[in-house]
Amino acid sequence: MDLSEIEEAWHAGEVQVVLRLATEALRQNPTAFEPKAWVGLTHWLEGQVPAAQAALREAFDRVRERHDEETDWERHAFCNRLIELAAEGDQVVVARFIVEQLAVEHGTSLRLLAEGAASSNPVAALALVRRAIAADPADAEAHYLAAKFFAGLGKRPLTIKHLEAALEHGAGVLAVRILARVDGEFDGLRADERFNALIDPLPQGPLRPLYAALAVGRLNEVVALATTLDRSLDVLYPLREALERLIDTNAAPSPFDEMLASVNEEIDEREERDEESDAYSRYCGES
Repeated sequence: MDLSEIEEAWHAGEVQVVLRLATEALRQNPTAFEPKAWVGLTHWLEGQVPAAQAALREAFDRVRERHDEETDWERHAFCNRLIELAAEGDQVVVARFIVEQLAVEHGTSLRLLAEGAASSNPVAALALVRRAIAADPADAEAHYLAAKFFAGLGKRPLTIKHLEAALEHGAGVLAVRILARVDGEFDGLRADERFNALIDPLPQGPLRPLYAALAVGRLNEVVALATTLDRSLDVLYPLREALERLIDTNAAPSPFDEMLASVNEEIDEREERDEESDAYSRYCGES
């Protein structure tokens, strides 16, 4: 049987189809891992938690000693699905089941356990987040959590190291700079030049006055400054934002309407050439 049919049915929300196909696959191969794991997931989704846990334990026991790339990927994929099924308030319990009973070093689960232990047992929490990073070195949230722990311990070099890693891996996923500017764990680093350079949302060089004006709402100044700079997306994106905000403040037809239309045309042309703007992404907290 093609097991991809089971996954397609899962994504389509056809739980009974998943259960039927997985059961058929187990008849053909009673010791298979994936079909048994799918049975466990369907039981969990239907609220039959003890049956789900039993099926998942049996499934994961079948591949306990396998460490090839494909099996590791499948293991983690099922762990991810299990976390996604859990309500937010139940995620720590599910994460503990994955780590302790399924015996998987699953990065997301380890991070959730670290977050849960942070207030009551910071030493254990730090050990868990280190395991999370070892399991998934590209987990931006785990690196950010580690940075907060190390900041609380006063370990600046390690704080900076993990903030840099969170920024590297969190582009488009985690607004690291925005979070670090408000999280109290970093209050002891507010005077640190390297920390401030990391969390500064504004670009350096000729673009800085443009973005500084946009940040404080000096929109006419943004328009004026944009005329003195190259027409890259680094300039066109903040110019468009300023024009849109200026137009929104005018009830009558705005003198900026025509300029905005022209700017949008320029942006479309550059985006069609796959140009990007690191400066604007940083300003918006996306990189």
